[in-house]
Amino acid sequence: MTVVQEQVTLKDGRFVEVRPIRPDDAERLAEFHARLSPESVRRRYFTAHPVLSPKELHRFTHVDGDTRLALVAILDDAIVGVGRYESLPGTSTVEVAFVVRDDVQGLGLGAHLVERIGEAAAAHGKTELLAETLPENQPMRRALHRAGPTASTFRDGVVEVRVLIGAAAATGSRAVEPPR
Repeated sequence: MTVVQEQVTLKDGRFVEVRPIRPDDAERLAEFHARLSPESVRRRYFTAHPVLSPKELHRFTHVDGDTRLALVAILDDAIVGVGRYESLPGTSTVEVAFVVRDDVQGLGLGAHLVERIGEAAAAHGKTELLAETLPENQPMRRALHRAGPTASTFRDGVVEVRVLIGAAAATGSRAVEPPR
C-alpha cells in the first residue's frame, strides 16, 4: 500500500493535507517542533527537548515507507501534526508516536493519524501498534483505543499500549512475538 496525499476536515471545518513526510520537510518539521508547548514536547519525548538536532531532522524526514513511515498534516503551509511508525525487528509490531500542534489538538487529527498509520502498517504485514505514553496523556490513549482492540500495561511510570491492526484486529488474535 502506498500512502497517498489526502485532504482531511478537522472538527472546526478547516482542511489539512495529510501526506507522507519528505526530506524537504526538515525545515517545516523544525518549525513545527519549535511551536509545540513544553507540555506537548514532554508528552512526546518524556522530557524537555526544545530543539530537534540536524541528525534527528534527517532521521525523521528520511523514511523508507515500509520499515519506517511518517505522515505529516499540513495547514497553511505549516506542519501541524506528525504520526510515525518504526518496525521492531523480528516482530510483526511497529512502534508508533504522534504529536499534534497545541492549537490543533482536540480536532480529530491525532485519531486520523493513528488510523492512517495503522492502515499503512497492516498493508506491510504488521499486526500490532505499540505506543508508550505518559499516564496523563489521555488524548493519545483515547486515539489508540479507537484504532482497534488494545491491551495496556503500566511500568516505570509509562503506559504501554498495544493495538491490534489489520487481520489481527478482525480476528482478535495476537501474534506470538519473541521477547524483547
